[in-house]
Amino acid sequence: MSVVQHIRDRAGRFRWMGLLVVWAVFFVMAAVLLIERAGVQYSAGQHKLGMLAANDAVPASSAIFGQKPTCLVITDSDQAGVEDVKEQFDQILLDMKIAHRDVDLALDGADAIPSLTSFDRVILLMPSLDGLSTHLSDIMSWVSAGGSLMLAMPPDNSSYLQVIASKLGIESAGYDYVKVESIVPSEDFMLGGGERYELSDPFDSSLSVSLRETAREWAKTGDAGAPLIWSNDCGSGRTVVCNIGIYDKVMRGFYAAAISLLGDATAYPVINSAVFYLDDFPSPVPSGDGTYIKRDYGLSIADFYTKVWWPDLQKLAQKYGIRYTGVMIENYEDAVSQTEPARQADTTQFRYFGGMLLQMGGELGFHGYNHQPLALWDTDYGTLYVYKTWKNKETLVASLNELIAFQDEVLPNAHGSVYVPPSNILSARARKLIGTDVPRIKTIASTYFEDGTDLPYVQEFGVASDGIVEQPRIVSG
Repeated sequence: MSVVQHIRDRAGRFRWMGLLVVWAVFFVMAAVLLIERAGVQYSAGQHKLGMLAANDAVPASSAIFGQKPTCLVITDSDQAGVEDVKEQFDQILLDMKIAHRDVDLALDGADAIPSLTSFDRVILLMPSLDGLSTHLSDIMSWVSAGGSLMLAMPPDNSSYLQVIASKLGIESAGYDYVKVESIVPSEDFMLGGGERYELSDPFDSSLSVSLRETAREWAKTGDAGAPLIWSNDCGSGRTVVCNIGIYDKVMRGFYAAAISLLGDATAYPVINSAVFYLDDFPSPVPSGDGTYIKRDYGLSIADFYTKVWWPDLQKLAQKYGIRYTGVMIENYEDAVSQTEPARQADTTQFRYFGGMLLQMGGELGFHGYNHQPLALWDTDYGTLYVYKTWKNKETLVASLNELIAFQDEVLPNAHGSVYVPPSNILSARARKLIGTDVPRIKTIASTYFEDGTDLPYVQEFGVASDGIVEQPRIVSG
């Protein structure tokens, strides 16, 4: 073989080797894409809590059943606003596990007030003290002997208030009211003390007063510095006055802290945890371009979802140790009449994103077969929403069962158990159906606050009589 021929053979083999390398790279890329399209491999976290069976669950209202009442709550439902305030304080005392006895002057009369010797605290829920008559003097004598009294509503400036003003720590009181635009609790009053909290709908709700030197101010307005919560030693006992005059659910922490002033020590339960929900995740990724996404990122919605939004959430989870709860939507169609809902054909997004979320230690729940809230014909959305209502209870239950079956198919290790209502809307009839016909759902996470309409499913923390855990979400956005 000539030297020239040998060089030609070597060159030919080199060219073929180069092609083999290129083909090998293509095969590796194809394998990676195939694995990605097949879904992320995952193992679900093992941090799940055991759930009580429905017949073993203890509703929150039973938490203080059988305890001897140590607190006497005196109301006068004939006075304006008292019934709403009483409703709030019933829940606050329940949450604080304080057993109490109620006396309503409008129904029972002042003579129904029992002997105070068996109580260690009395809470007055009424602005006017006139209805107490001579019993007010008995109450103040009991305080001087060691009892604790709380005026939970700004008192009317009447002759009855003027008689006991000094024992309440009041130097003087006017007849006008101060607008409560914000509240600043003292640093040693409650967690978050020392900060200023703005109120969304302020009005003239606080009685204009000046305090005696003996009074200790625990909270005041942030602008004029008007006293909102204070205490005063009275003989061997203590008085506490709440002069806020606003009783929304968001204010409950201030009243709970004020109740704690009625004794040397008060213990009450705190949920020392946080839950981070991702609504509509995983779900079909919307097609097309969003106006601002296209303008600011130059990406389609699908690309933004994959390349920007989800990687940002992964970084946040890693940085702060967050475990997300994703709640799944199977599709965005508005079919509400099917007893056998159609199955979502494209499962790629669900396996990919849902698998990664579980791999991160998160959990998956349910948001809806579609994004139509669980509501039947008796729900009227008015002009607020364009949602449809379900044809009947069979189609409503079938939609939930389909979503559960779909999740079990695409992510069999998810074991979802929490339901988040779309737009926090869940009708009373649908709520009952979940408890009776959908045993897989163990928890409902709707909203803690009202929005001024009858549509949201507003919750308290607790366990319902059907065993479902009521776990409202308190923030959103």
